[in-house]
Amino acid sequence: MNKLKKQSEGKGMEKLKDQIEKVLLTAGCDMVGVANVERFTGAPEGRRPTDILPTARSVIVGAVHILDSVCDDLPGRSGSISISTI
Repeated sequence: MNKLKKQSEGKGMEKLKDQIEKVLLTAGCDMVGVANVERFTGAPEGRRPTDILPTARSVIVGAVHILDSVCDDLPGRSGSISISTI
């Protein structure tokens, strides 16, 4: 792949990332992150994004702050809650 094509794809991907972040923030997320799927290669088997979607190249994460008082009475509370959807 030539250098110019890589640059234009990089700009296009950055624009797409910005659009995704904007949509998630508008939808109510407090934080948004996009990571390369390779960052998860050390995760336990069954917890890697590629275990669910073998062709995945990126992982998109949206976070919503939940007040501590909402979680105080949850059984087995360990300081954080993780919700995954596909």
